[in-house]
Amino acid sequence: MRVLDEIYSLLKEYKYCRDQADFSRIFLGRSNGYYAYIKSSKAPICLLSLSFLATAIHSIASEVDDAREFVKAQRLRSAWVSALVMREGEREIAFVDPKHWATASGTIPALTWPPRA
Repeated sequence: MRVLDEIYSLLKEYKYCRDQADFSRIFLGRSNGYYAYIKSSKAPICLLSLSFLATAIHSIASEVDDAREFVKAQRLRSAWVSALVMREGEREIAFVDPKHWATASGTIPALTWPPRA
């Protein structure tokens, strides 16, 4: 859940969403209270919502001008990759025998840019 919280904070920082309700609706494709629900209940996020999230972030990141907003573009691309990794991890947990997991058992890198040493 930590990575999803970082993605939410990043999108809020860049004013792509105002609050958790916006994030739930616009980026997760769910009702206003969905993000609050998965945070409080520690329920896994559904695959469809992770797909919506990755697609939305990719769309936003592709519109950012690298020349003028390099750090913003890199942070959004990192968020996009993190959303894809989360989606694959949840997919593996749901559908793949644990002995064949490649993503679900690994860590997801932080969204800071530039990377800290």
